[in-house]
Order: sequence, then structure tokens, then C-alpha cells
Amino acid sequence: VDDVDKVAVRQDHLFSYLEEHAVGVARLIHEVITWDTWCSFLKNNDAISYFWNEVVRTAKHMIKKGELFTKVDELCRKPVAFQNAVERVLLFDQFVLEQQGDLTSEIIVVPRLVDAFITSSPPLFQNWMAMELKSGQHYLLHQPTEIVPDETPYLLFPPDTEMFVSILHSVKAKLSLSTPSSDAPVCSQFHQTVTTPLSMSYIDNLHDTAKRYTNDLRQIKNIRRGDILHLLP
Repeated sequence: VDDVDKVAVRQDHLFSYLEEHAVGVARLIHEVITWDTWCSFLKNNDAISYFWNEVVRTAKHMIKKGELFTKVDELCRKPVAFQNAVERVLLFDQFVLEQQGDLTSEIIVVPRLVDAFITSSPPLFQNWMAMELKSGQHYLLHQPTEIVPDETPYLLFPPDTEMFVSILHSVKAKLSLSTPSSDAPVCSQFHQTVTTPLSMSYIDNLHDTAKRYTNDLRQIKNIRRGDILHLLP
């Protein structure tokens, strides 16, 4: 196992450790701030936000120390390791957001690791977008093209429509993890590089499917007309 894979494993262990142990501390802070009148001057939202800010800062410090995302060239040459690293960062950001819930502070905004390590690095951001585009096109192109009438008698949409909608939901969920104050250029570039080409691929697939269905209907119509002529005296 080379250095990148070893660092990726340690990073995964770090996230798992923080996720496992931070939840209990956050609940304790919530109970103390809620019931201790001595701490009534500190809003519960601020206390929780400060705590998760420190958790994210700890994760950020350890990831920088491991230098996983500084090995840009090596990481980009290993798509599986890179994809796993990005997904783990996104999952951790999602975990922190879920733990905060509605307890968001107006004073402090908890940073996102996806901004700290991915979108702030042009090579990694470009590589991530290329990976998302390639993955989406793969799923769209490898959807079943044959429809069995007995199994889908009332199918109103082509088979790849559901996959396309799922991809759009996935894109929306990932982009929502970017810091609100800095997500405008990130979203714009992501949509231009990933969402728009995927939408065009889906439209092309839709056009090809419509042509195939039209040809199938013509063949069925010709067959039925031949059967009727054959039965005539």
C-alpha cells in the first residue's frame, strides 16, 4: 500500500473517531447551556457552533498534517483513492450539518472541509468535476435500453430518466455542503462543467429513445397490417 492509500485510511479513521465521540460532547454542551442559569448569557446556538467549529478545525489540522490533499499529482492519478477521499470529506461535512440541525449561530459559521481542501484547490476541483461528469455519463449510458412490456406496461418515461433525476439530486446535495458565503462561483462552475453536459447527454439519450420507440411502433403497425391482409379472402 503506497503513501496515498495509507494516508486515506488514517483520514477515514480520524473522521470515524470524531463522529463517534463528538456527538456525546455536543449533547452535554446542549444540556449544560439549557439548564445552567450561570451560562444563560451564552446562547445555545453559539455554544454548539463554537464546539463544531473546533471539531472541524481539529479535523482540518490533522488532514493538513497527513498531507493527503497536498499530493495533488499523485492523488489525481489514483481516481479510486481520490473519489473515496472526496466522498469521505463530503460525508463528514454532512454529518456536522446534521448534528447542528437548527442550532446555527449568527456569530460563527462552521467551515466546510470540502471548501478547505477541494473547491479551493483548482486542480482538485477540476479533477472532482471531471470525475462527477464521467460517473454521471457512465450511469446514463449504461441504463437498460430494452423494455419488457409485461414488466412495465405503463412506463411513461425512458429508463434513464430516473437515473438522471437521481444524479441531479446528488449534485444538489453535494453543492449544498459548500459554505453559503462562497458557493456562488463553485455552483456556477460545477453546473457549467458537470450539470449542463449531463443534461445534454440525457437529452441526446431521450432523442435516441424516442426514435427507437417510433421505429418499434412502425414495425408493430406494419406487422398488424400484414396480419389483417393475410386474413382477408
